[in-house]
Amino acid sequence: YGDVLFYTGDKKMALEKYQKSLSLNKNIYSVWEQVMDIYAGDNNMKSLAKVSEEAMDLFPNRAKAYYFYGLASNANGNYMDAINAFQQATIMTSKMPQLKAELLRRTGESWTGLKKLDKAEKAYNDALAINPKDINILSSYSLFLSDTEKDLQKAKTIAESANQLSANYPPAQDAMGWYFYKKKKYKDAQKWLSKAINNGGDSSPIIAEHYGDVLFQLNQPDEAMRYWKKALEQGSNSEMLKKKIAEKGIQ
Repeated sequence: YGDVLFYTGDKKMALEKYQKSLSLNKNIYSVWEQVMDIYAGDNNMKSLAKVSEEAMDLFPNRAKAYYFYGLASNANGNYMDAINAFQQATIMTSKMPQLKAELLRRTGESWTGLKKLDKAEKAYNDALAINPKDINILSSYSLFLSDTEKDLQKAKTIAESANQLSANYPPAQDAMGWYFYKKKKYKDAQKWLSKAINNGGDSSPIIAEHYGDVLFQLNQPDEAMRYWKKALEQGSNSEMLKKKIAEKGIQ
């Protein structure tokens, strides 16, 4: 019943049925994975951390359990825990190249959080070596290059490649917008981030925060604050975001 609800779009009710299923029998891994997928999709990282840790204990040979634990650890700022989980999962993915590439992408995010930029860049390049046309890897790598201002021209080129793969994918549009933001071309940044928001990107705390930053630079502080608060409500643990809200702007 949970599966029927999940695949017809009622994930809230599906979660209730999956939780009931687990209360009756904890030994069916596919149910755990569905629960973790719902929590990840809802950015409920506190619940994801708890459930994925239990799933790892019960199913130590399931790569996706470690992947979800790493996701939650990344979101909660526990970057070394995330790296350890991703590396453990990677060992299990010799026959799952798509998952391995995704694990490397997330590892890049973790190394970025630890300010180990060379290791982060290597992880992104290793991910692209496996799947050079993965839109998520391209989008994340472009954001990394823009955020760190490591190579803005390369960030633009990669973001363009991502947007060529899909015309309406919010993370790719966010990557292009963030490149323009770093170049201080705020009108161009707004154009791209507006596309991301209109395509559903306002459910992403990162995209919502980026849009708030652009609006602030365009002298729209009230609208900026609205999007910053939205990013916080959606589960962002960014200290910089909290500072922007507390100080009512970007200092």
